[in-house]
Amino acid sequence: MKKKSMAALALALTCLPGLVFGQKDLKIQMNGKTVESKPAAFVENNRVLVPLRFVAENLDYQVTWFHTSQEILISKESPDQKGLDRVIYLKLGQKEAFVLAQEDLDAIYKAGTEEKHQREKISQALERAKKIPLDVKPVIREERSFVPLRAVVELLQEKISWDQESYTVKIQGKEAKTDEEIAYTMLYTKLSSDYKKPPYKLFVVEADDLNPPIKTNFYRFDLVEDHPSHRLTLVRYGVDLNKGHFYSYDVSSDQWILDPKLN
Repeated sequence: MKKKSMAALALALTCLPGLVFGQKDLKIQMNGKTVESKPAAFVENNRVLVPLRFVAENLDYQVTWFHTSQEILISKESPDQKGLDRVIYLKLGQKEAFVLAQEDLDAIYKAGTEEKHQREKISQALERAKKIPLDVKPVIREERSFVPLRAVVELLQEKISWDQESYTVKIQGKEAKTDEEIAYTMLYTKLSSDYKKPPYKLFVVEADDLNPPIKTNFYRFDLVEDHPSHRLTLVRYGVDLNKGHFYSYDVSSDQWILDPKLN
């Protein structure tokens, strides 16, 4: 676990005048490498807000989004991959976060990814969780969840520094992750298409195609790994993958493009 934070730095970042932020583009570095968040970080009420999923998953945390209740669960898997080391709860429009007690992590881990079961465990765990005030409420912008940078410092407990000359926020994780490891983490949690890398393909499914038990737990975008010269015939979750359209990630344009080889 990465345990250190620099609260003084975070306070300094939140107090910088908004005019200064407007003069330069804010940069973010992860483990010495400049990374571009999409959508970009922005400033509101003199607070820097960053895409939560982008920052969290680059630091090896997983993010679970409950659309109906607009709640967010940030989790860190234990080194032995048999449980959780840390779980953080956020809710859109709520100026507080909760760090769940260690005694509740096992139950949440065993609940798996089924929203109904997780929600039951989370509701119980919040009564014992440590409450942390936030300067700014988490918000949705361009279909992404944004949180104040100070929250990243306090909640993810990472080393962070500010370089005024280069206008860069530098975040240092305990272990530097390769591009492949970062891409895998994001693909595993079905992150938005902005961050996916080849050779994965994007398959779009319609809710009507899903079996009833799957509908509430299935993402609109499902990831498929496939050789370019083959057409998939796999049926997964009761959905014929050949009904959809495949997209390949184009590095030069940084976007998904309909792949004629697979459609």
